[in-house]
Amino acid sequence: MERGNITSFGKCHAVPGQEDELGRRMEALIDSTASEAGCLRYDLYRSGGNPDVWIFFEVWESEAHLYAHIASAHFRSFLETAHEVLAEVSSYHARLVRRSHESREVAF
Repeated sequence: MERGNITSFGKCHAVPGQEDELGRRMEALIDSTASEAGCLRYDLYRSGGNPDVWIFFEVWESEAHLYAHIASAHFRSFLETAHEVLAEVSSYHARLVRRSHESREVAF
């Protein structure tokens, strides 16, 4: 039986010369993804030390919601042309075992 939210996170390496374009395309997914049923959080980060690396962090209510996102039209559209800008991706799906403290928003 499923317990708790599911987190999806990963690291994407851009094709050389396509670093900014990969980021633009990934950023374009945020609003559509965040409005999907079951999406609790969708964050995009860029590595400070390696500008070809983009990191995504998503939290979903359930595995079913995550898989619905993967099957969504906007994500499928991204995947159709991802080879133009995406050299390598590693992604993981996990469930929280224990949190060290209550979540806090960090001001930048």
